[in-house]
Amino acid sequence: MTETPRANTIEAPGEFDALVKLRPGEPYFVLIGRDRFAPGLVLEWVDRNRRRAMEESRAGNMSDDQLHLELRQSTEAEQIAWDMQAFKSGRTEQAAAVVPERRDGTTGNDPRPDELIARDRLVSHRARAVSALHNAIAELNDLAELLPNDGDEWEAAALGLAKLRHVVAELTPKRAALGEK
Repeated sequence: MTETPRANTIEAPGEFDALVKLRPGEPYFVLIGRDRFAPGLVLEWVDRNRRRAMEESRAGNMSDDQLHLELRQSTEAEQIAWDMQAFKSGRTEQAAAVVPERRDGTTGNDPRPDELIARDRLVSHRARAVSALHNAIAELNDLAELLPNDGDEWEAAALGLAKLRHVVAELTPKRAALGEK
């Protein structure tokens, strides 16, 4: 186990504390631990930041050192989200507790096993992807309605719709995959 101090408090700003790094005239927005939306918003930022960093790294647009820094920042933000949840529910001693180190080298107060965390992230990402594909299908439907029914563009839109619907059918989480009975 790794001893992880409570991150980003007035008394002890974290390594990535935005207020410490704030530039003159730079706008900012603060989320506090008792805000009901704060933990979820921070975890959403963590998810997006990790995904962006991994994509940029895979594309060769980010060095390994920068990737490591981005992932550390995401881990610290994740810790803050867990601390916010603990603070909001009055469990301040848990917020500052020892945090287990996961196999991927990150830490977090999520008590679930790594396999459950990974499964839930996969299901969540899959659901978001399917939602985005549904939006794309709706846009293609709107486009197809504007095109003449006998043109090449209409046929391309119809073929695109058929392909997207097939992908959606393949990716849509099945109830068994969600662990439901």
